Amino acid sequence: MAFNSTVTSGFDLVKQLQQWSRNNFRQDTIFCTIDVTDLYTMVPQIEGVLSLIKMLDQLKLKQVGKLKVETIIRLSRFVMTNNYFSYNGQFYHQ
Repeated sequence: MAFNSTVTSGFDLVKQLQQWSRNNFRQDTIFCTIDVTDLYTMVPQIEGVLSLIKMLDQLKLKQVGKLKVETIIRLSRFVMTNNYFSYNGQFYHQ
């Protein structure tokens, strides 16, 4: 079941995920995001990955679907640190 919610900052995102995960997160849970504005500027890179690690550790998961937790963490670090955008024909690293 999907729920409507608005995330106003990186800290709000972490808070909502922590509250939600206490009762609702299972190994077959699927997260979907649509039209996320300024996600990478809202979530501090290091804190975002550390929050993910903490959540996965609290849930005592070894893998989610076919992905090992270590792979999920490595992929999240890669995504958070390798974000680029284009402005006026120039590419910038965020």
